[in-house]
Amino acid sequence: MNKIIEALVNTGQWGENDVILGIRAGFKCEYCDKDLLVSVENYKEW
Repeated sequence: MNKIIEALVNTGQWGENDVILGIRAGFKCEYCDKDLLVSVENYKEW
C-alpha cells in the first residue's frame, strides 16, 4: 500500500477506497470540480 494511502487510513478517518478515489480525483468532485478539502462544508458533501 502506498505510504500516503496507508497514513490516511491509519488516522481512522479515511477508508482505503475513499483515499484512492480522492487521490485519483485530486480531492475534487468529479462532477462539479468542487475542492473537497477547502472547507469542512465541502468535505461533508463528499
